[in-house]
Amino acid sequence: MPAASLPAPLEGEAEPPTRFDFTRRDSLGVAMRDIPATIAQTMDWLKSDPFKGAA
Repeated sequence: MPAASLPAPLEGEAEPPTRFDFTRRDSLGVAMRDIPATIAQTMDWLKSDPFKGAA
């Protein structure tokens, strides 16, 4: 067990969570893909044998 102890809990009001501004990202007009779609497309690409001629 480590010799270090846990820090004391903070007192006072909790800070509000950080808000992200996606205005610049959204202005590019690029559609964001979700993880399942990305994995499915990657699997389809790998099944196409993309490294066939590489050596």
